[in-house]
Amino acid sequence: ELAQAENYDFVVWVSTRPWTEPEEIGGDSWGGFVSDRDDLSAHIASTIGAGPKNLLVLSGDNHMVAFDDGSSTDFSGQDEFPGGFPVFHSGPLTNFGSGVKSFFAPSDHYFTDGCMAFNSE
Repeated sequence: ELAQAENYDFVVWVSTRPWTEPEEIGGDSWGGFVSDRDDLSAHIASTIGAGPKNLLVLSGDNHMVAFDDGSSTDFSGQDEFPGGFPVFHSGPLTNFGSGVKSFFAPSDHYFTDGCMAFNSE
């Protein structure tokens, strides 16, 4: 479908794993599959990045609700047509995520708009 992206208003990809996680060998996110993420990101950059830029990703299993505007999603290594795309992360909508305080330390922030959970007590 990415090769035909210009035929659509949006291409929506639903992923069961967080895309923006840092590299972690054996990790349960795309950060645990670095070469696969790099290859897929290069393909995205060569199709969507060079073309309509209409890819949206809905990703789960991140134990929070967060958004990235595409600033943290390009792992292609390409400068001419970067493959950044918006990511909407979902998880428990009424709970705090696992390790939210440490995860959103400024040195470890992987989303442009971070976690949307707050303590209502």
